[in-house]
Amino acid sequence: MNLDDYVWPDSDNTLLAFSYDAQGRVLPNKIHAEPINRKIETTWLALGLNKHPDDQINGQQIPSSKDKRWLHRQQAWQNASKRKSQLAAFDSEERRAEIVEMALQRGFWSVWMTVFQDDADMRRRLIEAFPGTAKACFDENTQPIQRPGGQI
Repeated sequence: MNLDDYVWPDSDNTLLAFSYDAQGRVLPNKIHAEPINRKIETTWLALGLNKHPDDQINGQQIPSSKDKRWLHRQQAWQNASKRKSQLAAFDSEERRAEIVEMALQRGFWSVWMTVFQDDADMRRRLIEAFPGTAKACFDENTQPIQRPGGQI
């Protein structure tokens, strides 16, 4: 295994490498130069992020009966979407803090960041709250940018 053939969350901004959807899929973002796209796809396959019951997308594979990661992401998406709707109905400082606390307890930071992609305040709170999140991977509007010193 050559470590240079992959993207890594401790050296790259992997929020730029992958996208997440409501069905629990993780998909490679093929928006980069070809060498980086190849590394993203290699990482996607090596980590089994391509496992999902819907194998209609090129490269996806049916997971084993024990691999429920896709289902956990789908449930996280549903939970985050529900909280986003509740926030739209009644926005308050307290509700925003409760949502961040729930996200911390449940995990799936990338899913929460995707669901709240149009709410810079919530994204800022998520970036601040999750330990180990590299703040330098985001611009002032919480949009992902290349990690300093990283490939992406």
